[in-house]
Amino acid sequence: MKENIYRIIIIGLLALFVGFSYWVKKNIRANQRLVYNVSDQIKPFTLPTIDRRPVELQDIVSDNKLTWVNFWATWCGPCRQEMPMMSELYEQYHEKGLGMVGISIGERPATVTKYLTKSPVPYPILVDSMRTQSQPSNITTVPTSFLVDDSGMILHVSEGIPEGWDQIIKRTLDDE
Repeated sequence: MKENIYRIIIIGLLALFVGFSYWVKKNIRANQRLVYNVSDQIKPFTLPTIDRRPVELQDIVSDNKLTWVNFWATWCGPCRQEMPMMSELYEQYHEKGLGMVGISIGERPATVTKYLTKSPVPYPILVDSMRTQSQPSNITTVPTSFLVDDSGMILHVSEGIPEGWDQIIKRTLDDE
């Protein structure tokens, strides 16, 4: 009889632990959603380039009709995969109003410089070594990209390689 009571208590405690674990995991995931959504204004911020020159995101955004803000890392395979396509779009549409900025997260400027020496891009690269912008925005997936208009309003958001953005950019900038 005493053994049955212990079994019931142990089973009850295990069930309680499993339920609590599920609840914690569910709430942690829910709280890690991106801070930004479509139609939000991207907050202005300043980050350094790889040569430590400060650049204000708002300057890039306001100088262009559309700006692709891309959070990435040198170790990220999908980031490396999308960069040539981004470079090609930038070269093709920069004169028509496409701005682009890459923001390397969690890496030292020397690491980013070494990578860009082998794989250069035509658009500015900023470094968020201390995650001062990516962490408050809950950016946990790279690449994560925002397509914003000249006022800073977010038109599209993508976690992972953005699909169809090339068509959106072409349609928007070719029609003007």
